[in-house]
Amino acid sequence: KRMLKTLRKPPPLVLREISLEITAEDFCAMYKVVDENTSSSPSTKHVGHYKAATRSPALAQIYAIMMWLPYKEGFSPERWRVVLDVMLPKEENNWKIHRLRIIQLYESDVNQSMRFFFARQMGFLLEDSDCIPDMQFGSRPGKMAISPVLQKQLTYDIVR
Repeated sequence: KRMLKTLRKPPPLVLREISLEITAEDFCAMYKVVDENTSSSPSTKHVGHYKAATRSPALAQIYAIMMWLPYKEGFSPERWRVVLDVMLPKEENNWKIHRLRIIQLYESDVNQSMRFFFARQMGFLLEDSDCIPDMQFGSRPGKMAISPVLQKQLTYDIVR
């Protein structure tokens, strides 16, 4: 029954306007929660640069426009196309290639704008429209990514 529910035609989306504009207030709220020590940009723009801009309404407005304009007009700034791949050891001082984790560092402003548009607005829209299957646990309200692991372990324990 659960499988059939998953295979059904998705319900219609909840009609809600998705804003393609980032306001100065949104910009300030985004960078209020970002840790300044976070490595973020392959270019010379440091997170502290953006955090300092939140103190000036004019700068915050300019940066907000620079963040949403590429999405609205359909272009990609040159520095947004540069990504830095970094390999971090999973265990301290273990540099074996199979024990390294690869992360990609995007420009801080593209990372925050993708978070604003895709993770927040579209994520909430899909959640409200019931388009995300019940099997999806991570990054959802009231669900934890560790829950399916616990369910699987409890199922194995019951079977034994």
